[in-house]
Amino acid sequence: MESHLTPTPNPQPDSPETETPALSRRLVLRTGAVAAAAVPLAGALAAPGAAQAAPETGGGTTEAAPVAAVVPGPAKLRWLDGPPTSSIGATFGVPWPRGGHQPGTEFWARVGHDAVPLDSWPLAYWPDGTLKWTGHAIGANAALTDELEIHRGRPTKPPRRIAVTETSAWLEVNTGVIRTRVMKSGNFLIHSINRGQKKLASEGKLVLLLEDRTHEENGGLKTVEYAGTATSVEVERLGDSSAVILVKGTYNGKNNRKILPFTLRLYFYLNAESVRLVHYFVFDGDHKVDFVKGLGLTWGVPMVSDEVHNRHVRFVSTEGGVWGEAVRVMSGLRRDAGSAVTTAQFNGVATPPVSAWPSGVRSEIDDVPIWNDYKLVQASPDAFHIAKRTGAHSTWLDHAGHGKRAAGLGYVGGVSGGIAFGLKDFWQRFPTQLDIRNAGGYNTTATVWFWSPDAPAMDLRHYDNKRHGLNLMYEEPGRGIDDIAATPEGMARSHEVTIWALDATPSRDRLVELAREVQQPARIVPTTAYLHEQRVFGEWGLIDKSTATRTTLENSIDASIAYYQGQVDQRHWYGFWHYGDVMHSYDNSRHAWKYDEGGMAWQNGELNIDMFLWYQFLRSGRSDVFAMAEAMTLHLAEADSYHAGPFAGLGSRHNVVHWGDGAKEARVSASILKRVYHYLTADERTADYMHHMLQVDQTLLRVEPLRQILPPPTAPTRVRIGPDWTAVASNWLAEWERTGNTHYRDLLLRGMQDIGAMQYGFFSGFAGAVGFDPATGALTTEGTEFRDSYNLMLLFGGDQFLYELVELLDVPAFKEHLVKFALYVNGTAAERTALYGRNFGPGTFNQFYSRMLAWVGKQRSDNTLKQRAWTGMGPNNGNFPPVQTISGTTTLTPVDYAPGVSTNDVGQRGLTVIQLLGLAPEQAP
Repeated sequence: MESHLTPTPNPQPDSPETETPALSRRLVLRTGAVAAAAVPLAGALAAPGAAQAAPETGGGTTEAAPVAAVVPGPAKLRWLDGPPTSSIGATFGVPWPRGGHQPGTEFWARVGHDAVPLDSWPLAYWPDGTLKWTGHAIGANAALTDELEIHRGRPTKPPRRIAVTETSAWLEVNTGVIRTRVMKSGNFLIHSINRGQKKLASEGKLVLLLEDRTHEENGGLKTVEYAGTATSVEVERLGDSSAVILVKGTYNGKNNRKILPFTLRLYFYLNAESVRLVHYFVFDGDHKVDFVKGLGLTWGVPMVSDEVHNRHVRFVSTEGGVWGEAVRVMSGLRRDAGSAVTTAQFNGVATPPVSAWPSGVRSEIDDVPIWNDYKLVQASPDAFHIAKRTGAHSTWLDHAGHGKRAAGLGYVGGVSGGIAFGLKDFWQRFPTQLDIRNAGGYNTTATVWFWSPDAPAMDLRHYDNKRHGLNLMYEEPGRGIDDIAATPEGMARSHEVTIWALDATPSRDRLVELAREVQQPARIVPTTAYLHEQRVFGEWGLIDKSTATRTTLENSIDASIAYYQGQVDQRHWYGFWHYGDVMHSYDNSRHAWKYDEGGMAWQNGELNIDMFLWYQFLRSGRSDVFAMAEAMTLHLAEADSYHAGPFAGLGSRHNVVHWGDGAKEARVSASILKRVYHYLTADERTADYMHHMLQVDQTLLRVEPLRQILPPPTAPTRVRIGPDWTAVASNWLAEWERTGNTHYRDLLLRGMQDIGAMQYGFFSGFAGAVGFDPATGALTTEGTEFRDSYNLMLLFGGDQFLYELVELLDVPAFKEHLVKFALYVNGTAAERTALYGRNFGPGTFNQFYSRMLAWVGKQRSDNTLKQRAWTGMGPNNGNFPPVQTISGTTTLTPVDYAPGVSTNDVGQRGLTVIQLLGLAPEQAP
């Protein structure tokens, strides 16, 4: 049967702009429908909490006062890197003002004077049930201009729409150009990809190779193969312009062992000749035994209609170069085949018939070898090589091609059609590999290796067999869980693959365009002005260089980001698990980052350099900042966060090995760190990740943050109000706003009410720790009244989260305590004594907490407080030091060095300057 989502009912009768927009006489691009309700999102593993399709608002005065009814204007959007020449389709998110659009509202897109077909669905709701964020998709090659607006109103209907046919055994998606059949069970997940009547790909499957080291001492290493096997396949979302197929499963091997639960999504866009795949796995193996030797996606390419001299293999470099050869190369022979043959072969078009070739070539064509197998191996971020051979019986010619960085795009096919395929972040996440086998036969295979089987096996063991202390190595010892603390069990990693089914070998210029789409996908984002107008994600301001002071501060922000972008490349912070992260601390003697010193190596999101990047993107719209923030968010959400296992829902503190530190923290895995990326891109993968983090509520019953410092709590467990409760509460907020599930709103309310009832509010509890009941969200003081020690309350996104929270839910006592905290955390001893009856040490970072004074100043329209905020930051804290170049015998290669810089300070300093410029721009010194 053929299935399709029913379009959303028309907007409410009193909603304006409900009529279909007038169209120009230009060709109307294919359309999309509005999804009827939020689709429940789930990850590879079950997590607590059931999603609801529509929000419930709840009664009483618990929600912030409703805003007046508004009639929003259109959302204004643009292409992140400027309008592309082509696009495989695009998915993106759009924010809306509170009270502006009811659930079920329809939207249409305008480009200039034309209407563009559009899919729409809810991403998040305001507390009153109105739409907070919506997701949208447009078809291939639609809206290739920056004049894009989203309006309320009935979407344009297309002459045809994307369609899904379903049987008990498979789902088939028809984009209008290609048909892709996805099997509901078994190992061959992608049964086929057809273009017209021609099958161009078949039997696509996920493959895992594990290295068995049981008899390693006797040289007995062997590889065991596992195949990705589907346990569920469903249509997750379907509109007129796009469709998403969701596959879940495990890798199954010998003795029916199941390992590495995976989630695979296939994205289809109307009129596209491609399918985009997003795959992630959760590691649930034994890191002391399970060494991944290869992980990838492989499929067949039927080669039955083209002679071997009209079959072609292509690879692309990041410099825009193309390595391209025929399977049987006819150029360079001792007898010239003629320019008609060699030029056609070089360009990938059909050669003249063999009967028209020179007789001396034609009669001995079988003497020319057929090159069956090819591979491109990116073994490091600075070197790849291309090799080919005639078959398994022969040696590899591993000098066929060399380069620094491959774009991750390959092609295999004939003049009558073939498959182009690409892996995003190919060289950045080395070791990777592209394989083509049996190109001269009838059943060619192509493989994208996420982990190259030519590389040493993945080793997830810790860097030492003992723990190291905080005093010298800044490494948490494990707090009573040393035997399991350095486990990667529960970590995840994702990969994005695009496959094009082409009706001919593409030109070399076209291949470069496809490679660019793989490495830097064409994205649509709201304009910075529109994002600021909607006041998304708390407090920040647009870039303003109207004064010398503001120019200096803005230039300092730019300089700090440029420095870290350069360090990523100079220091080679790349690799399967590493890409997206930066280092924590610098060793001035070695002129190297402390890659080998305990808790001073990888940053793991400590003090929110990731949030600094996102807020700078929101205000600047820079695509290079987006790319760095995206990589960091995915790394933090995957390689630093536990999606399953004994620490499910927690993240791992910074260490030499990403998951190696003994401290497991909710602040590392919190949903607040994923929300910006998720809502801007409508990325379902990060929705899964946020949902997984809800498991932390139960994990905290077993892994209490201060279990080695304080006696057992009388409550079920204990958390610090910040950063633990703020992190956990951000998970609840994300789930409530995405699904409307009021259970999570109620958990938020209970915590806010309990903090509001505490005599000392955010200063309550020793080290800020209070009793916590995950079942109800209740917080208790546990008999320890004062926070009188180290304070990390707001250095992990807590301030921006709380700014949002007090606007969403109306708990006056909670907001009053937040204001008091902002006023007195940097106050004097006399001020704290006057308010609370005694002085205490808040243990704060004065220059960073000063930004909260500006927030209170805005709340009260108090310029004196705003001025105090800038003063508290200090005169030089906004400046980035001049960068020096270190060379000669001091270092292995020349490197840039910024004296005194630490990543912690850069992240927090950047966030402070951005917040102060947004809240108190006129008081800038």
